[in-house]
Amino acid sequence: MDEKKEILDYNWEFGKEKVRLSIDTYTYGGGIFIGLESCDENGVWEDFADLTVNLPHEYTEPDEAFINDFGSKDKIRFIKENKIGRIMREKGHSGYCTYAKVAFDLNRLKELDPEGMERFYQANPDLKPKEPKRKKWKEQMKSSGSKEVVKSIMEKQEQGIQLTLFEYFQDSDCFSLAEAKELILEQKKQSVKEPSIRARIYEGIEKGIFTRLGKGVYTVTRKNENQEEISCLLVNGNGRDLSFLKDNSIDAIITDHPYDLPKSLKGGNRNFAVYDSFQYMQEDFDEKYRVLKKGHFLVEFLPEESGTNYEYLYQIKKMAKEAGLEYYAKVPWKKGKQVNNTGRKSKNTEDIIFFSKGKPRNLRPDAKKDKAEPEVKHFMSGVKGMLPTVFDVEPPSKKERKHQAEKPVELLAQIMEFITNEKEWVLDQFAGSFATAEAALENERNSISIEINPEYFEEGKKRIQNVNDRVR
Repeated sequence: MDEKKEILDYNWEFGKEKVRLSIDTYTYGGGIFIGLESCDENGVWEDFADLTVNLPHEYTEPDEAFINDFGSKDKIRFIKENKIGRIMREKGHSGYCTYAKVAFDLNRLKELDPEGMERFYQANPDLKPKEPKRKKWKEQMKSSGSKEVVKSIMEKQEQGIQLTLFEYFQDSDCFSLAEAKELILEQKKQSVKEPSIRARIYEGIEKGIFTRLGKGVYTVTRKNENQEEISCLLVNGNGRDLSFLKDNSIDAIITDHPYDLPKSLKGGNRNFAVYDSFQYMQEDFDEKYRVLKKGHFLVEFLPEESGTNYEYLYQIKKMAKEAGLEYYAKVPWKKGKQVNNTGRKSKNTEDIIFFSKGKPRNLRPDAKKDKAEPEVKHFMSGVKGMLPTVFDVEPPSKKERKHQAEKPVELLAQIMEFITNEKEWVLDQFAGSFATAEAALENERNSISIEINPEYFEEGKKRIQNVNDRVR
């Protein structure tokens, strides 16, 4: 028996097993592999089960992995009981299966399988074992006090400041959230550089929207005529992971369904229904419902029904209903004058589906009641004004657009005008060209745009900065 490995209890449907971890890396993708070993009657340790599964098409940090689907509930309970990792909101998708994502505690894994973690670190030379920061901070707290610690952290180079501070603040024994806010606001004028949200972590605390901000998150801000700040937050990450947003924090979600993007920008049939990894799951709509405010709107761009996607489009509506969202309306977007006629009907449209979280809020002015009682402003439920029969807006030309499915800013601005008020928060989960962010910034809406592709993200940063320079 390897005395270096700790023996753990694994409870499953067939009883209790004594197991230990076996850690390595996947050949394809280089992610962390964690297996379970059990001891037979002869004292020989052999493979018992795989704790993780390899999904190289899904993005993970070095300490993250997806849980094998077989017996996943038992495995998740095992992870929690033994404090091996933290179960994340984000899910992995392959075929019709959904996999739980876990951020593993690498220090804990090293305790359970030192040799396996040595192999893991050798395969990931850029990833160095780290000592827990909180213990150091607690020692510093005792010797120098909270203000001195914060000051020393913020005096360091800008890179990584925010993540470090947030981890520090999360330890309630060291710091309360009130103290964190006070001390950051105290230091911001001395240390903060405007372009990066990493150097403006206080903003998330101040606005009360974010629970945590990490790397790859940037902000562009401007002031309106009343000197009120309009923020455009750009997040390089998976749009399906909304765990950084609080419940009931978003005023509107306007997004284009994710799909497999060919390298060509020529367009064509975006039939995402055939790409399993890009299909919406019930969890996606559950998260949309969670972050959306009561009475507010979710807007989904979907292709017109065809012989290959009509079943999936029906499933989308069903999943939205199961999540608690109510169907409000469907308005086609007529994409200019070009008509591709297949003998059935023209195919130059996309469907724009409006859902509401419960009964739609009061946005539509009631002219009759306003006239009867001029001193009082009256509203009817629903969007501002009557939705059009069709949105007739020319799409960006192929030469101008940066993304195959880029939507015209004018169209997005019209939608925002119907369903939101100024200074409200608009979320785009799959930003692509960042046209939604541009429309929001130009029309005095705060926005959060998420894009997983680093190239499109960098192009989006340039686009929004140029917009900001133009509208100042």
